[in-house]
Amino acid sequence: MIKSEKYLAQVDLDYMRTRANEYPTLAAKWLNVAENEYHYDRDSAAKKIETIANKCGLSDRKFNSDWLRRAVFHPSQQVRHDSSKRGNAFPLWLAKSAWLALAEIKWVPSRHEEYVAVTGLFLQFNKADVYDYNTLSAQFPAHLKSDVCCQYLEHAVNSLNEIKALA
Repeated sequence: MIKSEKYLAQVDLDYMRTRANEYPTLAAKWLNVAENEYHYDRDSAAKKIETIANKCGLSDRKFNSDWLRRAVFHPSQQVRHDSSKRGNAFPLWLAKSAWLALAEIKWVPSRHEEYVAVTGLFLQFNKADVYDYNTLSAQFPAHLKSDVCCQYLEHAVNSLNEIKALA
């Protein structure tokens, strides 16, 4: 059983909004891991995200490390990628790119926010009308198949199916 059932209960029907709020967590984690554990400089860490985004067709945007840091740590001051308006929306393509960069190095979440973001983005990559936990858990990356991560995935699947049933 997960250490904090209370945290999972908070994520119930507003799961979509909650996980979107956690997307910057993965980009911040990428910057931290890339710079501190893999000794990338700031520009190399940003270039890796840009390369992944371009290669996977998530975005064709060119950016530097300063833009990436503003987007991650100060999203309300950042001009959104798809709009000329300022807003709090963290670019989904940036979150997906960070998730893929972290997956390449077999990074494993260690905090609730990271688990929420990882499972949320995994579900973004595997959109469906009805989510099936057994199918999705079989597709879940092997390095993330811990009991804790699978419980977050199961909770996310159940929450999304409840939301879809109410619609």
